[in-house]
Amino acid sequence: MKKFCFCFRQSSEKDTRILFTKIWKIMRLLTFFIIVATLQISAKGYSQTVNLTASNITLKSAFRQIEKQTGYSFFVNHAFLKKSSPVSLSLKDATIREALEACLKDQPFTYAIIDRTIILTPKEAPAYLPSHTFLLTVRVHGRVTDSSTGQPLTGVTIQVKGGSVGTVTDADGNFSLEVPDNAVLVVSYIGYNKKAIPFSGDPVIHISLAASTTGLNQLMVVGYGTQKKIDLTGAVDQVSGERLQNRPITSV
Repeated sequence: MKKFCFCFRQSSEKDTRILFTKIWKIMRLLTFFIIVATLQISAKGYSQTVNLTASNITLKSAFRQIEKQTGYSFFVNHAFLKKSSPVSLSLKDATIREALEACLKDQPFTYAIIDRTIILTPKEAPAYLPSHTFLLTVRVHGRVTDSSTGQPLTGVTIQVKGGSVGTVTDADGNFSLEVPDNAVLVVSYIGYNKKAIPFSGDPVIHISLAASTTGLNQLMVVGYGTQKKIDLTGAVDQVSGERLQNRPITSV
């Protein structure tokens, strides 16, 4: 009897292991099928092409249709969309860029695609906004050096043209500044030529300034002779005869 019970227990453990093995294989197959089905649903939900036929719809409505078909998101100030005009579209299997070009044709907007986000900015700043107001800014940094010696320049002024945003370089000629994506940087320094640099989108900017020779070769009267302005190391001022006559006289 004891031997029969022992054999029965051994058989049960073996059947249990076989059962668990079969369950594990079934679970793996189910997981695989779920993953494949999810990928297919995702591929069907977000297409890489745009199919849209419409007449005289708002730009906002066109963007919504593109979002539904492609999964891209639009980032835009809705106040600017009020300035847009209706669009008529006939798109079939168009790429996202082709769809955007068709939507923004003759519109006062331009666009940039970052990952799956479409950022819209006005081609020109609207008249009702200050000239220094922009939709998108980028943190840039760099260094300003002398074009002939390569030495860093300290205290160089870097300012966004038409705005009040600006900074100065540190002791090593380095600077960091938030600038709009369509900005022009004006770089100025005493004794050097002023430079205007359109921002190209690169967050790293290295600037070299050339020394200015304007006015440095003019002759200045210094006491009993003349010297060039470039050779002067001390302060120079002009005193009129009237000021000399009105000076106080303390002698008897």
